[in-house]
Amino acid sequence: DLSRRPESQEFWRNLDEFVDFKQRIFRVVPRVVRKNAVARYKTINPPGPLVQKFVPKDATLQAQLDALFGRAPEASEKFHAYCRRRVRDVGLDPDEVMFVQGETTWRVYTEGPLKCRDRAAEMARNAYRSDGRRLVDVVRASIVVDNEDDLKAVVKHLNGN
Repeated sequence: DLSRRPESQEFWRNLDEFVDFKQRIFRVVPRVVRKNAVARYKTINPPGPLVQKFVPKDATLQAQLDALFGRAPEASEKFHAYCRRRVRDVGLDPDEVMFVQGETTWRVYTEGPLKCRDRAAEMARNAYRSDGRRLVDVVRASIVVDNEDDLKAVVKHLNGN
C-alpha cells in the first residue's frame, strides 16, 4: 500500500502545508502589495470569472445545462486525451496503479465521471446565481503522484511551462 510508505506520508504532509501556505498568501498579498502589481498575476487576481463561452448568456439555466451536457462527451474525450499526454510527457505511466480505495482503483491518471446534471444545476443556482456558463468542472479527472518532484513536473507541464 503506497499510502503507508514514509515518503508518501511525508509528501501528503508537505502538500497540506503547501496548500495552507498558498491560501494564506492569497489572503495576504492583495492587502500588502499594490493593486497594479497584484493585477499582473492572474491566479491571484483573475480578470473575471471563468465562463463557458459557447453557452448562451441570456438562456435559461436549463438551456445552458443542455448546451454544457450536449458538448460534454466530446469535451471529455479531448480533455482526457490531453491530460493523459501531459502525464506521459513528464515520464509517468497514466495507467500505473497508485492505490486501491474500497472498490476504486486510483491510477496515475484516473478519469472521473461527468458531474451529474442535478448537482451541476444545484451548483449553478447556489454558487453562480443561476449562471450555468460558470460551470467549468463538468468533466473531471484526478492525477495521483507520490512524490513532490512528480507533482511539480505535472503541474508545470499542465500550465504550459
